[in-house]
Amino acid sequence: MSCLQQRLDEITPGADVDVDGVFDAETDSQVRLFQAVHGLTVDGIVGPQTAGVLDIWNPVPATTAVVPVQAVVAASPRGNCNPNYTGCVPNDSDVDCAGGRGNGPSYTGRVEVIGRDVYDLDRDGDGIACE
Repeated sequence: MSCLQQRLDEITPGADVDVDGVFDAETDSQVRLFQAVHGLTVDGIVGPQTAGVLDIWNPVPATTAVVPVQAVVAASPRGNCNPNYTGCVPNDSDVDCAGGRGNGPSYTGRVEVIGRDVYDLDRDGDGIACE
């Protein structure tokens, strides 16, 4: 468990995960956010797919340089944007189209789906969401 928490803390901008070996609500939340950002099934379970993307089963060789998270965030123009869409769709627990009747805490306008439609915004499946 500590290995998972340490890895989440290393690669998740601003996560500040407590590395205490306990799979608590904070760890569950960070796992789910990681899954959503990477187009994985958001279930909070660290199975083979999630662990593979986290790369917790393949330790980083000692000769590999680790880039501090702050440097990656500063260099990334997308900030807190979900990589499955062009245009900024924020990483959040629920995102709905602006002007819609959704219940999400975040809203977006028209965007292109370039990965997995994790928020189910492209209702007609044509690759354009919130049209």
